[in-house]
Amino acid sequence: MIGEEHAKFIDCVPLSDTTISRSVKDMSNFCEKELIRRLKAYEHGFTIQLDETTEKAELSTLLVRMRCIHGTAAQEDMLICKCLPTRTTVEEYVNIVNSYFKKHDIWWDLCI
Repeated sequence: MIGEEHAKFIDCVPLSDTTISRSVKDMSNFCEKELIRRLKAYEHGFTIQLDETTEKAELSTLLVRMRCIHGTAAQEDMLICKCLPTRTTVEEYVNIVNSYFKKHDIWWDLCI
C-alpha cells in the first residue's frame, strides 16, 4: 500500500523492546513531572481519591486520582498507580501517598 521506498524507510526505524521501553519511560516521566508542576501551581488546591482494586491473581492495586480546577474546567488525572500485597491497611495507603508527596515536595495544605 505505501510502496517499496516507504517500507524500507520504516524498516530503518529502531523498534527494539529496549527502545520502546525507554521511550515509554521517558514519556511517563515527562507526564509525571508536568502533572506535579501543575499540581503545585493550583492556587485553589486539589482533591485526591484513593481506590483499591483486587485482581483475580490476588494482586491489589492502589490508584490515586487528583482533581482540580484548571482554568474554567475541572480536570482529573491519575497521580499514583501502585501494586501492593493483598490485605493492605488504610494506614499503608496513607503512608504511600505521604511518601509520594514528600518525594515530590507536594504540600498537604494544597489538598482540600
